[in-house]
Amino acid sequence: MLEYVLRHLGYIGCDDTTKQKVQDMMERGQEYLSRYDPGIDWTKPTPMQKGLLKDFCLYEQSNALDDFKVNYRAELLDLYHDYLSRKSEAENADDV
Repeated sequence: MLEYVLRHLGYIGCDDTTKQKVQDMMERGQEYLSRYDPGIDWTKPTPMQKGLLKDFCLYEQSNALDDFKVNYRAELLDLYHDYLSRKSEAENADDV
């Protein structure tokens, strides 16, 4: 996942300091996105989760996280609704 984000941020063949900086951005992004879906498995993210994390990092790199929240509102709501749907399905399965 780190290499994917590095590539999309334009860091090819970068040093360890840059890799750590991007890793820190990814961790902040994972924490932020997990507010909308606490069940995300970051070892196997869905394409939507992976894309949102990459875009979060792009916006953070540009010091534009407030814009991320506005521009990706619909996607964040989709992420939250996916979580609620899975949660509801699991609760209904427990009731059976």
